[in-house]
Amino acid sequence: MIAKLARWFLFGVAFPLVPLLANYLWVGGHEQTTVQAVLRNGELYLITTTMCAVALGEVLGSAGRFQTAKIILGGGTALIMVLAIMLFVNVSEVRALKAVVDDGYTLRTSLLVFFFGVITCTSCVALSEAQ
Repeated sequence: MIAKLARWFLFGVAFPLVPLLANYLWVGGHEQTTVQAVLRNGELYLITTTMCAVALGEVLGSAGRFQTAKIILGGGTALIMVLAIMLFVNVSEVRALKAVVDDGYTLRTSLLVFFFGVITCTSCVALSEAQ
């Protein structure tokens, strides 16, 4: 189980964050930048969506014990995924309309959704190993 969690965390969470880190370092090398400036377009919502989709595939495709817990955790993960999609669409639409976006709100909500996504997704991947 530890190997599966480590593999999921490395390839499902850490590597998808590399482009955001590279963007932060690249922009930071040219001008004063903040995490808020890097995450202002809602990219973290997309990473959360992908992370949740992978975890859902793991838990819903698994057999064995704890089927009720798998369904509940899968449902929670699906809700987080749908929320991340809706928030990304909202940020994208507001930016396309050239309306004012509260970057602080986008930063806070994307970090919060990502945090809860990591928790539920980790639980899904761990539970998928329960035989």
